[in-house]
Amino acid sequence: MYIDNMAAISESAKMANGSQEISLNKSSDTQGAKPGIADDADDTSEDPLIRQYGFPLPDLYKMAVQFYKEHEGKAFLSSYEDKLRFIALTKQTSHGPFRADHVPDVGVLDVIGNHRRRAWQNLGSMSQQSAMNEFVRMLDALCPLFRTYLEARKRDDDEKERLRREEDERQRQAWEQEQHQLLEEQRRVQDEARRRAENHRRHLAEALNRQTHEQFAAYALQQYPGDVDKQEQLIAQLQEQHLEQYLRQMYQQQVAPSAEPEPPTAEQEEELPPVAVASMWTRREIEAFKEEVKREKEAVLRIGSGETVTVRVPTHPQGTCLFWEFATDHFDIGFGLYFEWSNVTTDSVTVHVSDDEDEEEDVDDEEEEKEQKPDAERGVLVSPKRPPCDEILPILRRDSQQQVVCGSHVYPGKGVYLLKFDNSYSFWRSKTLYYRVYYTR
Repeated sequence: MYIDNMAAISESAKMANGSQEISLNKSSDTQGAKPGIADDADDTSEDPLIRQYGFPLPDLYKMAVQFYKEHEGKAFLSSYEDKLRFIALTKQTSHGPFRADHVPDVGVLDVIGNHRRRAWQNLGSMSQQSAMNEFVRMLDALCPLFRTYLEARKRDDDEKERLRREEDERQRQAWEQEQHQLLEEQRRVQDEARRRAENHRRHLAEALNRQTHEQFAAYALQQYPGDVDKQEQLIAQLQEQHLEQYLRQMYQQQVAPSAEPEPPTAEQEEELPPVAVASMWTRREIEAFKEEVKREKEAVLRIGSGETVTVRVPTHPQGTCLFWEFATDHFDIGFGLYFEWSNVTTDSVTVHVSDDEDEEEDVDDEEEEKEQKPDAERGVLVSPKRPPCDEILPILRRDSQQQVVCGSHVYPGKGVYLLKFDNSYSFWRSKTLYYRVYYTR
């Protein structure tokens, strides 16, 4: 019985080898390597297929394994020894060198299993890179169609790469076109907004120029009598400065949040008409202005440190607009304009100087009026002891030491203008003020 089993095993081995007898001792030698196939287990030189087709070795090995599985026995035939070496090379690539303690035992009667085990063991310490390279070389030597397969894969990959680049280029061009359209739209919107702003500025300038032309013309006539060209230049300069000031005030009102004013009473709405915006500008002839003002002693004031001077200018029965001009020596000074609604009994200009002592005397009055007196920036001031007062220009520090500060305001009605020159922020320096006020009809 034992002899019959051995004969059957020998017969199956002969059939697997293509009717060729297999010797177990032969497997321990060279595994019958064929010409053209590298037999060196440590050969890591680059395969010509890699240089020719440009595939990385791992990708080339995967394609070789796939080609072997699909076409072995159809496109080419390999011997039993070649099959054992192909299998051994795949084991070496996947698991590394053979280790008996990591491989399950095979039975004594499993001839094919023992042959595969020994073929893997004979590869020794061959690296995975060398095993992949050896597999590709063997397949290329056994099957010439493998190169045709690689050429087809190369053409397919090149076509995919070409289509990918074309798609990337198409997307890039589409993105650039979209960005160009967006920029064109933004430019169109900006041009439209700029055109509207220019039209609005032009219409606003025309309206303001119609309102201020008479008072600016009167001021220019007084500055340059008999010189029409200089009068026109000064009028244009004043109108441009007035427009810029008006636009700044509009911007501040839109951006800066302010407390909502208390609604005025019906009596206040009837008695107090709206107050126009004042015009402010500057001129450079500061030394000539000072020399001219020095001729009038009352027009030169010395404002001590910590003091505030209030120049009260009543409206004139024959006037329609108030003008003011002032300058200082060496240092700036605060300036603000208010209008007091009161019955005018005189047209005399008076000067009132207030300091810390005067402010302390008014503390009681201010406490009594606190509930009825809102902040000056919130609108009309109403007090049982004082007439209503509108703030036209808040007190701000002006660079009057560099240029002549000028301004004008159309009479809102009968009352008294309060020109406040503030030096309360200065603890040590006194200021010399040169000022002039007049009206036009």
